[in-house]
Amino acid sequence: LMLAEDRATLPSAGGVADAASAQFAFDYFAAEVFGRTDPETRGFLLTTALLPYLDADTAVALSGDPNAGRILADLAQHNYFTFRRGAHGFQYHPLFRQFLLTRARAHFADGDWNTLQRRAAAILAGRDLIEEAGALMQAAADHEGLAGLVTQHAAGLVHTGRFQLLAHWLAELSRPFMHGNNTEYRARLAALLGRKEEALRLLQQSSAEGYG
Repeated sequence: LMLAEDRATLPSAGGVADAASAQFAFDYFAAEVFGRTDPETRGFLLTTALLPYLDADTAVALSGDPNAGRILADLAQHNYFTFRRGAHGFQYHPLFRQFLLTRARAHFADGDWNTLQRRAAAILAGRDLIEEAGALMQAAADHEGLAGLVTQHAAGLVHTGRFQLLAHWLAELSRPFMHGNNTEYRARLAALLGRKEEALRLLQQSSAEGYG
């Protein structure tokens, strides 16, 4: 199925100005691309849409499909809204990726979707795409994973002036513990971040204050 000619009529990501245009684009994607692919490719697309950038290795790691490299190359060759990035990378058109994510969320059971998000986040973190990884960890409520990012990258974020991202992550980590007294909350957060001695000290302080 060749869509090269039709692709020229598709609104670009920047040109979709209202909900009607976006709906048209989604309908177009569903009818002309996703709906006409084989089941293997559909499953692959739904799974790998979690990755903003792909190559054969990351796609195999997330999807478990050993044919990932061939599928990506075929999608790009046939103009299925999959673009090459450099020599070995790929990227889905932003609107197509959003369509796939919407479909994927409805397709996967909650537990499977959560597991898939966490796997994708780990892959992105391994590629130093930490902002993208953190966003997926937040979506999956993976506070341990996010705490690991903070522990590993806090110094680098401060050094490069990315205070807002670090503050955002810390606020997200705080969310599950925003109850009880402030000392106990700080202790729980310290424990999550791996600072065991500080956590023990704060818990002892909390007990002394009458909350233990």
